[in-house]
Amino acid sequence: MSTLVKIFNIFPVLPPPNSLPNSPEVLTFLDILWLVFSPVQRIFFYDPLEQKTDDPLDQKTDFSDVIVKLKESLSLTLRYFYPHTGKLVLSETSGLLEIQYDHIDGVAFHVAEAEAEAEADYEALTRSSVHNTNIFLSLVPPLLVHNFPAPLLSVQATRFPNGGLCIGISFHHGVADGKSFTNFVEAWAEIHKSGDRSCQPCHDLSVLCDPGGISTLYMNNFSISKEGFPAPKFLKPSDLVTTTFIIDKESIVRLKKRAMRNEAEGRTFYSTFVVGCAHIWVCTAKAKQLRDESEMGFTFPVDCRSHVRPKMPEEIVLDPVFYSVNGKI
Repeated sequence: MSTLVKIFNIFPVLPPPNSLPNSPEVLTFLDILWLVFSPVQRIFFYDPLEQKTDDPLDQKTDFSDVIVKLKESLSLTLRYFYPHTGKLVLSETSGLLEIQYDHIDGVAFHVAEAEAEAEADYEALTRSSVHNTNIFLSLVPPLLVHNFPAPLLSVQATRFPNGGLCIGISFHHGVADGKSFTNFVEAWAEIHKSGDRSCQPCHDLSVLCDPGGISTLYMNNFSISKEGFPAPKFLKPSDLVTTTFIIDKESIVRLKKRAMRNEAEGRTFYSTFVVGCAHIWVCTAKAKQLRDESEMGFTFPVDCRSHVRPKMPEEIVLDPVFYSVNGKI
């Protein structure tokens, strides 16, 4: 198979001067729980920009301008989300897992172009269809999380032949959960648009204590050493396909109305997340052709910031801390 996406430049993106703390950040036991997972990958598609002319040379110039603005806004975002600029290591002095900021290389920003092939066609990738998994994997940058010192964030901007833009992000699940990552992306978008952030995240984890030594238990169980930890084994990409299912705004509204009609307890609100998960789970059950009497379970570990005792400060709940706080406390 030919290369579907070509990387033609990699830039290090650093936060503004004097943005980094003087001491390392120590991972909590809630972070270490998710440490051994592979990087979490997210892809964002943006429709083609309006071009001034049909000249391919002008289009490349416009893309270069976009890259400059993305790098500048990412740098400003890292001022608030500085942990992603460090490296994860096992401290030789304390024996704890830490994010250290000595001799940092910055966040790797990959700039790429998609080849003019059917599998890399922008329109095909952004509609409901079955795709070759390899093309999606080529739209997210690599992030080697199992060998220390481990980077925590990597970004890739890919231009398509029709002018469409894809931003792929890989982040370390051990130092950011889904809510934290969403907060980061929203901050980046806001700074890219307005030049600043309306509110700031809080990184104070002093409210999280580990009197039972759970961190040590996790580290021993995961065989964590100063070199890193064993990488989990997954299916090879060549053995998989990726299918895109688009659930638009109108579909969400219909699902919510259907849930309201079927609710006997008089519940008046269902979130987009709840109806989306319910719809996917019902479709999964139907696809498996399960019997009506079959029992099924759906578990999704989700934010527990408000359930920690003592309770985490309100500013952390509303503008969450950058690290994982998942599971049950």
